[in-house]
Amino acid sequence: MKNLKKHPLLISILALVLMLSACGKNEETEQNGARQPGTENRENRNPDFGGKPNMNTNEISVVTQAIKLTDVVEYVSISGTLEGINDIAIISEVHGRIVSISKNLGDIVEAGDEIAKIDNEEIELQLTQTKASTLAAKANYESEEIKFQINEELYKKQSISEVEYILAKSSFESAKAAYDGAMANQLLAERAFDNSLFKAPISGKIATLPIKFGEYIPLGTEVATIVDDSKMVIRTGAGPSIIQKIEKNEEVELTTKLSNKTFTGIITGVGLKPGRDNFNYPIVIQAENTQNLLSGQLVSGKIATTYYNDVITVNPSSVISYYDTKFVYVVDTENKVEKREIDILIEVSETCIVQNGLEIGDEVIIQGMDLVKEGSLVTTKKSSSKSELSQLEN
Repeated sequence: MKNLKKHPLLISILALVLMLSACGKNEETEQNGARQPGTENRENRNPDFGGKPNMNTNEISVVTQAIKLTDVVEYVSISGTLEGINDIAIISEVHGRIVSISKNLGDIVEAGDEIAKIDNEEIELQLTQTKASTLAAKANYESEEIKFQINEELYKKQSISEVEYILAKSSFESAKAAYDGAMANQLLAERAFDNSLFKAPISGKIATLPIKFGEYIPLGTEVATIVDDSKMVIRTGAGPSIIQKIEKNEEVELTTKLSNKTFTGIITGVGLKPGRDNFNYPIVIQAENTQNLLSGQLVSGKIATTYYNDVITVNPSSVISYYDTKFVYVVDTENKVEKREIDILIEVSETCIVQNGLEIGDEVIIQGMDLVKEGSLVTTKKSSSKSELSQLEN
């Protein structure tokens, strides 16, 4: 201090520095508002703390759906192949060369219409010969019958011997046998002739026509297939646990797998025992062909088996599982999130039927569940239509 007293200029400089330093601290304190540590955070979290709320705090945006009573139908899925109600193959019962084809693939035919024929000249000659033999045998039979009747009367009057009567009877029976044999041969010849003319056994359309003009076909060759597709048939099956829920005359929603044509069928038959090749019980479904359906098309279908009326449901994507517990997030009247435990009766037809835990009017979060927790403050957008929900999920 003795040295400082000797330098008054130095003392003035130090005093000035101390004053400037004090002014800087006061200014910093005024700019910071002299707040205690942690006060700012409390004010931002709680507007009632005494300060202004932080207007930059963002609420979580979610989509909700109001709970209401709905009807749910449980379906079982089936698949199969379309067939015409009548589908018949024409198989050659004789051999020969194709000499005529009267119809084309896809043509509409009536029962009895000629489609094609093979060279039947030899068969026709045989038929003519058998007819002639039949006529001769018939004439002889009628002649022997008259003779026998005369001899029978004479024998009764004892005008001829027993030997003469027996000979007359034998000749008559031989003539009758010959006539019956001739008739049988004629019928065989007529059948062979008819088989050489390939005719439509039913009315319908020519679905296949694999033969060619001039080719030789052996016995057993498929000549054509006739399909009556005015009605279509699906032959499918179901397991023992499902078949008991299916009844005749129930409707089936059907869809072709490639062209996506939708139509309705009716169950016309339900099997009572499994098929030979599998454990499924056979089911026959019939449908009117109003959409140009084709035999051989693959179809899928849904059969309603159980109806749940006036039930509470949620979308499976809204349900969160934690071990054996399932819950959903519900938004209350203060826009706060509540974690609600639920009991699910069954999941069916892409929805969950809730047995306990939800009430009519509850707003269940269907989008944004991963952004919230219990107590979160949210803003909501309501969704009520299935189509809108589907768009949100996609």
